Amino acid sequence: MTKENRTRRRADALTQQRIVEAAIEILDQDGEDALTFRALAAHLATGSGALYWHVADKQTLLAQATDQIVAAALHEAATR
Repeated sequence: MTKENRTRRRADALTQQRIVEAAIEILDQDGEDALTFRALAAHLATGSGALYWHVADKQTLLAQATDQIVAAALHEAATR
């Protein structure tokens, strides 16, 4: 990690929704093994401790990501 990456700051507030969306991006791109709180923190330009304020643990995060993916798929199917 370069110094520039370590000092980069988020442009908008960290929310549970942003965390779940970023987790889904990592899952889509690199799979479940790549989803760690450290990787997620780097992706969101924050510390891993800040993530725990919004999400209790990885299992909870995976459940929330799954819920969001299923809800989106059901919505898409309903609008066809």
